[in-house]
Amino acid sequence: MTNTVRFDPGSSSGACGGNILRAPVGPERDRPAKPTDPDRRTVVAAAMRTQATLQVQYQGVLSSSMTLPCATAAPGIFTFNASGAGPAAAANQDGTFNDSSSPAAKGSYVTLYFTGGGQTNPAGISGSIGTTTLKSLTQNTSVTLGGVAASFAFDGAAPTFVDGVLQLNIQLSPDTPSGSALPVVLKVGNISSPGTATLAVR
Repeated sequence: MTNTVRFDPGSSSGACGGNILRAPVGPERDRPAKPTDPDRRTVVAAAMRTQATLQVQYQGVLSSSMTLPCATAAPGIFTFNASGAGPAAAANQDGTFNDSSSPAAKGSYVTLYFTGGGQTNPAGISGSIGTTTLKSLTQNTSVTLGGVAASFAFDGAAPTFVDGVLQLNIQLSPDTPSGSALPVVLKVGNISSPGTATLAVR
């Protein structure tokens, strides 16, 4: 089975069950994977690169290495089930998690978390934790919800999270359709997310 992975300098990646999951990575040198659960490892790779080398060690045995190209962006929205599909890891304006039992109101603000947005200004540093200094994306971004454009309040590094985890604060259009699983598509530069993450809107 062949897995295609597009890495972005400055994002985080996961590997699960022997398959590489889409979730970009990124500055100065590659970082070791962080154990999260017995079947998953999360990687924060180096930014400012055109390619990265991935190698996995399990029970003292190293896999063969593979070279992965780095894209300028490879946006992917985090989801509650960690698969990249289904309900997005998102908070409504009132602080509740967005899901079918707690949908967002049209015209309200929603906060989503994503990765693969490329470089920020100021630039991110691999492995560092975000501070109160806001780091905004350097590329143009746009987002649609159910095919209707939303407006941005902020797009950049998520404060207090490791660099590579990004935050998107959007305001829903009054014309946003209602639905329990509206696809969210995030575009950074010329590259769009898969559209498999969803939000609920009443």
